[in-house]
Amino acid sequence: GDELFRQFGFTPEAVTQRVLAALAFRRPTPLAAVGGFAADAAAEAAREQLQREALPRLLARDCRLWGEAHAATVAQRLGWLDLPARSRHELPQLAGLVNRWAAGGLNTLVLLGMGGSSLAPQVLREMGGSPSGRELLLLDTTDPVRVNGALESLDPAKTAVLSVSKSGTTVETASLLEIFWDRWTKSGLPQPGAHFAALTEPQTPLAQLARERQFAAVLPHPVDVGGRFSALSAVGLLPALWLGLPTEELLQQAANTLAPHTHHPALELAAALAAASRDGWGRLVLWPEARFRPFALWLEQLVAESTGKDGKGLLPVAPPSPVGLDQLPATLHLGLGTAQPPFPGLAWPVDAHRLGEAFAFWELTTALSGYLLGVNPFDEPNVGEAKRQARAALSQGVPELSPTPQAEQRLAGFLEACSREEAVVFCAYLPETPEVARALDELTASWQEKLQTTVSWTFGPRYLHSTGQLHKGGPKKLFCVVLTAPNPSDLPIPGQPHSLGQLRLAQALGDVAALSACGQRVLHLHLPEGSRELVFQLKP
Repeated sequence: GDELFRQFGFTPEAVTQRVLAALAFRRPTPLAAVGGFAADAAAEAAREQLQREALPRLLARDCRLWGEAHAATVAQRLGWLDLPARSRHELPQLAGLVNRWAAGGLNTLVLLGMGGSSLAPQVLREMGGSPSGRELLLLDTTDPVRVNGALESLDPAKTAVLSVSKSGTTVETASLLEIFWDRWTKSGLPQPGAHFAALTEPQTPLAQLARERQFAAVLPHPVDVGGRFSALSAVGLLPALWLGLPTEELLQQAANTLAPHTHHPALELAAALAAASRDGWGRLVLWPEARFRPFALWLEQLVAESTGKDGKGLLPVAPPSPVGLDQLPATLHLGLGTAQPPFPGLAWPVDAHRLGEAFAFWELTTALSGYLLGVNPFDEPNVGEAKRQARAALSQGVPELSPTPQAEQRLAGFLEACSREEAVVFCAYLPETPEVARALDELTASWQEKLQTTVSWTFGPRYLHSTGQLHKGGPKKLFCVVLTAPNPSDLPIPGQPHSLGQLRLAQALGDVAALSACGQRVLHLHLPEGSRELVFQLKP
């Protein structure tokens, strides 16, 4: 009787506890206010508007939610809403490819991709680890130093290569693919194509090339999902399967998050971001616990590229320290994971094992933030200008640059006018080494302390597929500093008249021209060899 039920855990208390636990699993992780933060009347009104009007229309895939002018574009970009269910059907095919490669003795997967094609896999690798014991190497660069280092460390006989490009024309990915294909075909492999796969939309140049070269697989990128919203497609799932992560669990977490919920925390966060912004300009200052740092990079691209247009935008920044950032205007502070912001703000204590929820939560938050800002979060209208300028630089012949004279004084004079309502971004086309990264960390921390505003850095050309859209399409609130230097080494690109290093310099020069053309403040400093030491000299 009652005693037997008790022994088997069927007491009313135990059953209630299990039901509450199951409900908690299905509900998105709530936000927590920190340091006396409270939503003001504007934020509360925005949240109610989202609950009443925007969220139901979004979940119903109403492409007119962001305005009639954008309806046609948006209609082709809402596939992420049901992607968890659709992606389940692709898991057997993806697992089959992973199993074939593993059975053939391959233990390393190199992923070639830019922006959303590589940032979500990076999150999965660095936060999820590799229960399978296999390696995942991500290359999202045209830096010859980093690419050379990867080539020297890899054994083609034990390495698979995945080329990811939604359009099939991404210049960085195409260049890297030619370099790897050339190296693998010259390594003596009897069937080099069996070590390669492509992930792209149907009928793209990449898909055609993959079939001609008899790649192991040509995987479809969903045509109704933009790259930065593709984490829960094969873009994220194939690397997850390679690493041995629980893909079914990832998809279920995401599906739960995208289901209708009363008082969804994504509405609260979108409303808080809109309320914190001024005239369409705002900063999301992120304070992640250590293991959430790669997630902050993925989030940076999603939010900046989605909102940074039409003279508006939200700039995510993960600062090195809180020095100088108290009471910043147009700013919302947010803690990620177990971390809490050092100033009044919000904390989102999501568990690091709930990455499916994390991806879906931020996709939903970003789409709703775009609605409140009055921008289309699914296009990137200003990205093409930097590409056009880079192609022009290549066609004219990339010049040999001389070091910028008095670089320290020029930088100090350029940043002198920066106010606390504005932000500084260092765009570094320098060797992507840990030593240079540490020097850039110190550089940004010192200028943040001096200017009392957000100062960040990023390697180029990675940022062109991340915050680059906001740099050119967002508010004129940025001071952009582009750093270049001679390449210590270089690599030819098979079939191209230019080298990888020349392509990278052309991308830097193209972005300087694009930033100038759009009216953003930009300073280009070309440093001599020995970038690490010279970066230190740029400190105030």
